Amino acid sequence: MLRKVVAINLKALGADHPVTARSHGRLALYLDLQDRPSEDIAYWKSAVAGVEGSRSAGGASGLERALGRDTSARSALAVALAQLGEPLDAWRNWEADLARGLLDDLSARQFRPLTVDQRRHEADLRGQLQALDEQIGRASARTSRSQDEDRRFNDLRERHSILHSQYVALENELNDQYGSSPARPPPSTKSAPPCRPIRRWSGGWT
Repeated sequence: MLRKVVAINLKALGADHPVTARSHGRLALYLDLQDRPSEDIAYWKSAVAGVEGSRSAGGASGLERALGRDTSARSALAVALAQLGEPLDAWRNWEADLARGLLDDLSARQFRPLTVDQRRHEADLRGQLQALDEQIGRASARTSRSQDEDRRFNDLRERHSILHSQYVALENELNDQYGSSPARPPPSTKSAPPCRPIRRWSGGWT
């Protein structure tokens, strides 16, 4: 049925339509739930291509993508690649997802009349989050970790979660003051491609 939906959307809407991209993502998620990772990769890639092609049509803000309000196709692809033992490709896709979201966000928000202190605080939190993202990404790409490395990895995730909450709170405060789409915390921490099933993120594609 899901394959039929994909075929119908491709014919009626084209590959670059967001509805088509979402149908690819739903099929990829279904295949993941069936423990068929080698098959879901192709559909996550199609979902990524569709999302990239339809970006000019609108959608979630860069901040929402960067903070993981919904599962993005590229981040899901990163998880799938990590599950298949391709950590370098997984990290490249994860990094690209975060970078695109942050770039869009900076472009959309650069004209807000923030004070010097507000800009400094925002930049400081963003810089710390980016540094933690990189550390967690490198750690998660390893195929095996010692107990000490696992503890450090969990510490990094906890620090990321705390800073993430502070960043979201700051953005909501600034949005209340200057106006914009509010930042919202993600359903789960999105800081690096975890070596866990994609099904834990299924909310973005159901």
